[in-house]
Amino acid sequence: MHALDKEGGLMRVWVLSCIVVCLLFTSALARKTVALNAQSNLQSAIDASPANTRFVLKKGRYLRVQITPKPGNMFVGEEGTVFDGDGVVPHPFLGKVNGITVSGIEITGHNNRAQTGAIGGGDNQTIEDCEVHHNAGGGIDIGSNCRILNNYVHHNGQIGLIHGGHNSLVEGNEISYNNYQDAYDPGWEAGGTKFWETQGLTVRNNHSHHNHGPGLWSDYRNQDITYEGNLVEYNQQMGIFHEISYDAIIRCNISRFNAENYTKERDWLYGGQIFISTSQNVEIYNNVVIVSAEGGNGITVVNQRRGSDWYSRNVNVYDNDITYLGDVGISGAASDYDRDAFFANGNNSFDHNTYHCLDTLKNHWEWNGMPVDWEDMRGAGQERNGIVDFNLDGAAYYPDCAGLMEFETFMALDPSTLTFILDKGTGTSEVQEITVTNGGSGDLQKAESWAVYHDSDGWLALSDPAVAGNTQTVQVAVNNAAQMPGGTYEATVIVACPNAAPQEIEVPVSLTISAPPVFTSAVITPGAVAVQPGESIRFLAEALDQYGRPLDTQPSFTWEVSGGGAIDGAGSFTSNDQEGSFTVTARSEGIEAVASIDIFSAASLAPGYLKHLMCLEDESGSPYLPLGDGFIDSDFLGDEGANVPEPGLEETVNGVSCTWAERTDGDGIWGDDHGRDGFVAYWAITVVSPTSQTAYLRYRHDEDLKIWQNGKVVLQVSGWDQHQEKQSSAIALQEGDNAFLIKLVEVGGENTFGMRLADADGNDIDNLSYYFGTRINPIKRPSGARLSKRVAPRITGGRGVLTVAMPHAGAHHIEVTLPNGRRVMQARGAGSHEYRYSRETLSAGVYLIRAYAGGRTISRRCLLY
Repeated sequence: MHALDKEGGLMRVWVLSCIVVCLLFTSALARKTVALNAQSNLQSAIDASPANTRFVLKKGRYLRVQITPKPGNMFVGEEGTVFDGDGVVPHPFLGKVNGITVSGIEITGHNNRAQTGAIGGGDNQTIEDCEVHHNAGGGIDIGSNCRILNNYVHHNGQIGLIHGGHNSLVEGNEISYNNYQDAYDPGWEAGGTKFWETQGLTVRNNHSHHNHGPGLWSDYRNQDITYEGNLVEYNQQMGIFHEISYDAIIRCNISRFNAENYTKERDWLYGGQIFISTSQNVEIYNNVVIVSAEGGNGITVVNQRRGSDWYSRNVNVYDNDITYLGDVGISGAASDYDRDAFFANGNNSFDHNTYHCLDTLKNHWEWNGMPVDWEDMRGAGQERNGIVDFNLDGAAYYPDCAGLMEFETFMALDPSTLTFILDKGTGTSEVQEITVTNGGSGDLQKAESWAVYHDSDGWLALSDPAVAGNTQTVQVAVNNAAQMPGGTYEATVIVACPNAAPQEIEVPVSLTISAPPVFTSAVITPGAVAVQPGESIRFLAEALDQYGRPLDTQPSFTWEVSGGGAIDGAGSFTSNDQEGSFTVTARSEGIEAVASIDIFSAASLAPGYLKHLMCLEDESGSPYLPLGDGFIDSDFLGDEGANVPEPGLEETVNGVSCTWAERTDGDGIWGDDHGRDGFVAYWAITVVSPTSQTAYLRYRHDEDLKIWQNGKVVLQVSGWDQHQEKQSSAIALQEGDNAFLIKLVEVGGENTFGMRLADADGNDIDNLSYYFGTRINPIKRPSGARLSKRVAPRITGGRGVLTVAMPHAGAHHIEVTLPNGRRVMQARGAGSHEYRYSRETLSAGVYLIRAYAGGRTISRRCLLY
């Protein structure tokens, strides 16, 4: 009986299914079809026909159409069917009628007002294969349960797509050149799209480009929105922009070259290729992001006071591929209010992302209120599993994005670098493989490869794929290396596919041929240091082999110092009362290393606001220097955060000659001459701490204020302190020198500042001293890197010679790398030195040159010719 009941139930389901299918088939057959042309009275035909009638519109220009459809009507245009509003009619379809379909019709010339679409607006509508252009306001207005499919929406006066309703689908559309006359402010509403108060909206496989505003924008109370598979490029503002909204998934998109006119100096973290503003519960993954060398940002999150419960929290950014083609561009998060709580409790994260950039020392990231480099981003707890490299031509491939991101055939390679290590005399290596995959649509043609050698020639053997396909393999091995001397050799394998984007990708290859280590050079740590009279410090000498590596068995060294104190056989130096600059030398087996040591005193730092500072002044003695078109983040000094000035040092600010000078202010509130506006001002001081300790900046300000410590931003604020002393986040005072640079900017009105160093309870730290000018860190061990005009090398590239200029005899170390990060040359020395190089070592091209001295680093990109 039980089995019979089950069979009876199955039979009832089968019968019911047949009834439903039959009814649907009958309904489709019953839909009335009416053919019309441009001379027909469309409204009369609609009135004479039932709901759900299908109207086939013959080719022609339908002028000033205004019709009221019935529910379920379909309007299908033959190719060349045009509804032209002639600049008079606002909408061809009147009323927000439920369930209509508009297909294959060109919609143009309608005089609709802003924030309305020329067509659309009702629920359950389908708008597909239409060209919607040159309408006064928006292009398509989207209601609930709508399908906006494969339309070409361009050159509309205000915006392409608006609204969005519930559970709608926007797929396969090209959205471009909207707001083309710049008639509307994109900050209000203009550009590609602006979806608001949507729920369950899917935005898939659209191409949004060259809009005068954001590319794809969801603003205000959007929830459960999904952006996937979209190509968003060359828009004037943000690429994908999610603002004061809720849950979103942003996956498998390509967002590139948007907001090229945005700069960090003026636009903060706006201008992101993917930009989240005061929104929560957002997942951002498997996206490809490219930031132009001209401007724009990567993936950015900001938190601002917008009322209600709007807050950027639970935003997770992971498994994305982000490329910076130049020095500009930021990824990260910022908040202009409630900052400490935002970073402590916002639960926002960046991890497992891959970045490609010219220089990891550039501040391509921002966290906790300040721009940071890669090391400091990771130090802040972000990108613990992230990757950064110098391969700007790489292509990411995400298998989970199959069916999405298919706008072009593009090539991805794995791995992105190859490394071989052979014993000397070994002629060949095992084969390594480069896998070539298609990360887009279509089929890859057969790939081919070749090698470019930077050291020696002909030591690679390449085997190209046998056939074309979307997964191919290039085999790489070392060959003919038996007679090569020990050392490191660099080459580049170029993999090319004629129908891919990019057509060529470079894979750096490194070969190390090991040989017995030979003592060739030595280095002293620290290489440059300063102490106060009577202070002691221990120097360590290390012998290096021909590859710059420490020898396993170290020889003994003899020590001597040129003055200022005494040094023993173990390298321990104790200073006397003689102030000045001296050299320390370590010798072993005819090889020597040199370090520098400075001895001089620092003054005790008085309690309260700093009253004795260095000030940058014009020729009249005024600290108020011309601002021009600048902002708080405009760099007026050139690498200004690394600037450690000394009295008498000359600078130029916006064409005005200036000089650093010591100045005193009675109450420690600087710049309080009333009525000053449109200026930038700089102050500086180096604070010496006897030990590493935590401190807080207690400060006053009346507008934009920015403070660096040892080259890193530790405070940046705007607005007004409201007559109350403010406190910064905790900063780490390092043992020894802490060089502070203070910058004040006022566009209109007036601006002042005061600053003191305090403990967690707000009490002045009483064991500090200070001085002006530059010296090497007075520490007992190397400290964090920072730049100093006095001790950092200055580097120039020229024909056959690389010059390192230093103002003292201290040790230095230089490295020369390709833009992809592969090292091609390194050298160690002391004082100023010229290094000769061969054309085999450094051929003509662009190189990144880094020099290290006294715990400080300077980087330059040079064109060698």
